Amino acid sequence: MTAMRCPICETEGAVYVQGYGSNYEVNCPVCKRFRITSTAETIVEHWDTSKRLLLAGRARRHWNDTNRPMMVTSETAEGMDGPVLTSVLQKQDALLSDIASQSRHPGSVVNLGPFDCVIFDGAPGDELGYHVQSMVDRGLLQARRTINEIVITPQGWEHLEQLRSPLGGNRSDIFVAMSFKEALRGAWEDGIKPGVAAAGYRAKRVDSDAHNDKIDDRIIAGIRACYAVVVDVTTQNAGAYFEAGFAMGVGRPVVWTVHEEDLPNLHFDTRQFRHIVWSNELDLCAKLTTHLLAVFGRGPLV
Repeated sequence: MTAMRCPICETEGAVYVQGYGSNYEVNCPVCKRFRITSTAETIVEHWDTSKRLLLAGRARRHWNDTNRPMMVTSETAEGMDGPVLTSVLQKQDALLSDIASQSRHPGSVVNLGPFDCVIFDGAPGDELGYHVQSMVDRGLLQARRTINEIVITPQGWEHLEQLRSPLGGNRSDIFVAMSFKEALRGAWEDGIKPGVAAAGYRAKRVDSDAHNDKIDDRIIAGIRACYAVVVDVTTQNAGAYFEAGFAMGVGRPVVWTVHEEDLPNLHFDTRQFRHIVWSNELDLCAKLTTHLLAVFGRGPLV
C-alpha cells in the first residue's frame, strides 16, 4: 500500500489500496474506504473544500453503514447537490452512529478530530463541539477530560437501537405514498420499487397485498408498521400529502420525491423539505437508493 493525498478530502494520510482498471480503492482517515473512477477524480479536482467534504461525508456514512467501499463515479459527483443531512437531530444521530463505529467496545473513549464533522455534512469549526455538547446535555454522551474525549452512555446505546427500529417499525419495510395514476406506474415499478430494494429494503404500497379492508385503515396500519415512508408528490396528490403528515406525526422519517416538471407546484408548507427531484424512472431509482443508503444505511434485505 502507498501513502497518498486523498482525492476527495485532500488529507495527506490516505493510503492507496488497490487498482481495479478504471478505478482504484483508497483508505482515508476522513472518508474511510472508497473507490473512485478517473473521470470522477477529474471532476472533484475542480471543487472547493466545502463540496469535497460533503462527498467525504457521504463516503464515510456509506462505509459505516455497509462496511463496503462506496463507488464514486462521474454520475455520483455530478449528482452532488448539497448536504443530505440538514436538521440538528439528523446530524446528531449521524455523529452518534459514527462514534459508535469508532468505539472498540461499550465504555471505550473516542477521541474526536476536527474533520469528524464530515459525518453530519458539517465543516471544521464550532458545529462539531455544539453537537457533542448537545448530546452530552441529552445524556447520550459523556465527556472525559475535554469535550473531544467522549464515551457513549447506556442511554446513547439505547438511542442507537431505537434508530435502527424506530417506534417498533419493521426495519425491512418502507411504505410508499403516491398517486396511482397510470402515468406514474413506471415511477413505481421501475423507479421507487427497485430503488428501495437496491438499498436493502422492501417497498410497500397500500395495493401491494390483496385485502378486503378499508383503504384508509390499510394506509394507517402500513405507515405505523414501516421503518420510513417515501412520498412522491408528483401530480400534487392530496392523499400523498395526508400520508406524509400522518407519518411525521407518528415519528416515521419521510423521504420526499417529485418529478422535475412538477417541482414548481409543490405545496407551500412542504417546500422547506429536501425533495429528490427526478427526471425519469432510472434517475429516480438511482437517486432514491443513494439517499436511503446515506440517511438510513443499508437495510437488512441484502
